Amino acid sequence: IMDELLHWGLRCSRREKTTHDKVFYIGTRIADDVDLKDLRPELKAMFSDFSGKTVFTFVGTFNNFYNPSIIIEVAKRLEREGRKDVIFVLAGSGEYYDEVKAKAHNMDNIRLTGWLQHEEIMALLKHSDVGICPLNECRPCFPNKVFIYLSAYLPVISSTPGEFEKLMKHHKLGIFYYPGDVEGLYHSVIALTDPLARTKFKRNVTSVFDKLFDADKIYSEFTEHIECIATNRTR
Repeated sequence: IMDELLHWGLRCSRREKTTHDKVFYIGTRIADDVDLKDLRPELKAMFSDFSGKTVFTFVGTFNNFYNPSIIIEVAKRLEREGRKDVIFVLAGSGEYYDEVKAKAHNMDNIRLTGWLQHEEIMALLKHSDVGICPLNECRPCFPNKVFIYLSAYLPVISSTPGEFEKLMKHHKLGIFYYPGDVEGLYHSVIALTDPLARTKFKRNVTSVFDKLFDADKIYSEFTEHIECIATNRTR
């Protein structure tokens, strides 16, 4: 599912890479359109409050791997600066939910939704401008939540080092900051309050998602690859 894992496997098997060895990203399908009239009233009210503001969204579990407390720190700084044009939505739950909720107490630029159903997440992403992936550790990975953001054609702010960092920088899908770097996340957020910057990134995300991360295309190619290998080995 990622190049680093492929090379790890090759090292374990003590052999060189062949044409049979390929990377297939997990991917996902394009974010579903949701009928807003079926949503809970509190979500509809939240979406109506987004008008005229840039919405930065985190979706996931509040744990040691992704603790969105760093987003609270950035939100506090923007609040002190009097910025009324930015909202952060933290969607999910987990062991650090109560801690994050306490830190966000009485903050006007933070929305905590709790755990959302699939349709509710899709609706939230459709009303968001940027997805945030706040990894806490410098650990190379390719998190599933990145695919969720990209499926809604959202630019990404990510602290995920390694393969996704390289892809994001190469294809200009968003902005990278180092894990735990509040200043880096702050400047990334400021940069993406610019609608022209978001439009450029969004255009790149749209193009790259269809080529690299669309699950229907990925698994079709994966099936063909496996069938080709099986056919060759039975000759």
